[in-house]
Amino acid sequence: MSLEPLFGSVGIRILRKRVSEVEKSIADVVDRAANAGNPRVIASYENRIAELERQKFVLEERARNSGKPRMSFGQVFELPVRFLSNPCKIWNSGQLELQKLVLKLAFAEHLSYCRETGFRTPKKTIPFNVLGVISEGGEMDGAAGEI
Repeated sequence: MSLEPLFGSVGIRILRKRVSEVEKSIADVVDRAANAGNPRVIASYENRIAELERQKFVLEERARNSGKPRMSFGQVFELPVRFLSNPCKIWNSGQLELQKLVLKLAFAEHLSYCRETGFRTPKKTIPFNVLGVISEGGEMDGAAGEI
């Protein structure tokens, strides 16, 4: 399978060009090391060769894995479904950062508070609006996605 449709032919060409540049640099350093007589200079060249080999490996690995997903669809799908099924459980974890995340994901705007009546009715995000319509047995309106 070619990676060009997934990564783009320009990106693949750039990675291949960079790999060939690194290979050329390795060859140049090897030639210099072969002509060197000082043990310290040779050790320095060996370190440079090792560094260039690591760069080459990283570039080749990046080119190989550029079109592959990092996680399976099931893994990616599981987290939002768990959140939508029970945001209260995440809220009750007591972790402030998770609670902030729940607020951002559940409400479209900051919560409004009135001193006399308490919190105002919040605007929910689209996933919760859709779930509300589904639970009531209703249908979504038009192509605009309004509920």
